[in-house]
Amino acid sequence: MDAPHLNILQYLYGRFVTNLNIEREIYIIEFEHNTKRLSKLLGRVKYTQMLMPSKHNSEYLGAEKYNMTSGIYETNHVHYTDRHGLPQFGKPSEGNTKNFIIKVHQCCEEYLPKLEKLSIKLNEDINKTEPITIKSQNEQEEDVLSYSIEDVYDFLAFNFNIDVEKNEFISESNKSYITLTGKSHKLWKKDLPKYMIGFMFNFFFDSNKNIQQRILFKYEGQGIKTELYYPESIKALRDKEREIEKGITTDKDFRIFKSNLEKQISVYKE
Repeated sequence: MDAPHLNILQYLYGRFVTNLNIEREIYIIEFEHNTKRLSKLLGRVKYTQMLMPSKHNSEYLGAEKYNMTSGIYETNHVHYTDRHGLPQFGKPSEGNTKNFIIKVHQCCEEYLPKLEKLSIKLNEDINKTEPITIKSQNEQEEDVLSYSIEDVYDFLAFNFNIDVEKNEFISESNKSYITLTGKSHKLWKKDLPKYMIGFMFNFFFDSNKNIQQRILFKYEGQGIKTELYYPESIKALRDKEREIEKGITTDKDFRIFKSNLEKQISVYKE
């Protein structure tokens, strides 16, 4: 099939948005004054809008017709690929994949102004000016505490190339190095800078000395010194934090990366 498929995240987030009862959600959030629920919902809708292909893209399928011995039949199933890149057929949608994409964008465009208006209202009510769409570092750290070391392995293996099997990764007695390579476009648009790797390592392994002594990130084709170990990554993280604190550099990229990491953790948990 020449037409492209959606990927699994595009399909699942698209289904979430198109199945959302936005009026019910707004009522519950306002009634409970639940800023965390609003933050999560607003982040999901924005992320969905970012994930989906353009609604003007004409490459995706409309309804497909199949010639059968008993006649011509039409299918409206949405096409997507699973985590292994294998083609799948989702629930039927009017007009197939192309109209599904258009419908997702229409929902996002309708819901975002309502949610942002509610966000302003709730912030005014509690006299707060902080943005509520990104969790604090403490909240992110609380999230990771609910993970087992097996879960962390699965998350890293999903986003990067990892050179050990799960049983070797979690073994307390195994002292062999764990090497991560590759790019994760879900976390960052290009090679992760050292301080971002430091944040990710610290996020997952702050209290795990065994992994700290074994984990490293290897940049491919980046010169002679390509291996970044845990201590070096943490030093790069602390240096970056000091530069931000002193106003030497902006924290924009850092905030985007933290937000992306939070979103991917939410995807994994769901």
